[in-house]
Amino acid sequence: MRYSIQTISKVLGVPASTLRYYDKEGLLPFVEKTASGTRQFKDEDIEWLLTIECLKQCGMKIADIAKYIALCKQGDSTLNERYQMLQKLKADIKAQIEFLNDSTKRINFKLAIYQDLLKIENAKSIDADPIYSFKHDANEYIDTLHKMTKNKAE
Repeated sequence: MRYSIQTISKVLGVPASTLRYYDKEGLLPFVEKTASGTRQFKDEDIEWLLTIECLKQCGMKIADIAKYIALCKQGDSTLNERYQMLQKLKADIKAQIEFLNDSTKRINFKLAIYQDLLKIENAKSIDADPIYSFKHDANEYIDTLHKMTKNKAE
């Protein structure tokens, strides 16, 4: 079957303007066009579009997605290069997940503090109690900065 850009947009939840942008950037070389230039998507194009959206949501740049698609179109001779691209993306994602997990822990800790303090009527300051502070984390960075500044001064 053939689908219009509006139909694909509605089904995938991707704005038609985004799909047009993808086409302009070379991400949709597989999409056929009528003589008048109207894009006609096929069933097999859906997998490509889902892959593009996945790569984009994972942080891959449009230029890199275009390169990946171009490599796919070249065939099996580019398998290693495509594999390496996805391995790098996966490593970047894992680093982001670790960072977000650490951030979530810090936020959960702060939320627990706020929850405790909200139970106390006369809480004067959240940062007044060192138990509820992450300042000890900052001390490592401050010490490093002081050492760097000292070394430059000498």
